[in-house]
Amino acid sequence: MINLIPEEEKIILEEERGSKIKNLFLIFIFFCLLSIFLCSLTFYFYYLGEKEGKEIELKTLQQEIGYLEKSSLTKERTRVEKEIDIFEKNLKNKKAFYSDILKPISLLIPQNIYFKELTISLPKTYSKKETTSRKEGLSARINGYAANRTVLLELKENLSKAPWINNFYFPPSNWINDRDIDFYLTFDIP
Repeated sequence: MINLIPEEEKIILEEERGSKIKNLFLIFIFFCLLSIFLCSLTFYFYYLGEKEGKEIELKTLQQEIGYLEKSSLTKERTRVEKEIDIFEKNLKNKKAFYSDILKPISLLIPQNIYFKELTISLPKTYSKKETTSRKEGLSARINGYAANRTVLLELKENLSKAPWINNFYFPPSNWINDRDIDFYLTFDIP
């Protein structure tokens, strides 16, 4: 085939062809960018919906956990109150069952506290200038181990708040160490 087109028109045709290729390339790039944008937008809305769904699920679970904690704490509190009531009734009736004494004490012990020795003694006799008077109730002495001062402070607060404990003594020497504390304390049970 013989090309009979003049040289000027060939140049014009080449320029038009080049501009068409350039326009097609720009249109291709535009559609690629548009598809990337639309895919990103789709993923964004998908993950936004997932995030909102997970937040709602999290709030629901937190509410359920809060309800379960409240109900279990309420049950535990009523159980502890019943144990303490039984203990106080036995003390008022002058019955000293050691198992009834140990239960309320064990309910006041926080984690990371271990008793090495628990001594509960019967009423002591005091003599003052030839007069002997009998002390009522029981005396208790506890030797133990605490992992740190925080749990030891919690034990001290729990025991000092107990209404059935009198003459609570917690010596300052218990606070010397920060960790691995060997402690002792004494109290009376009227």
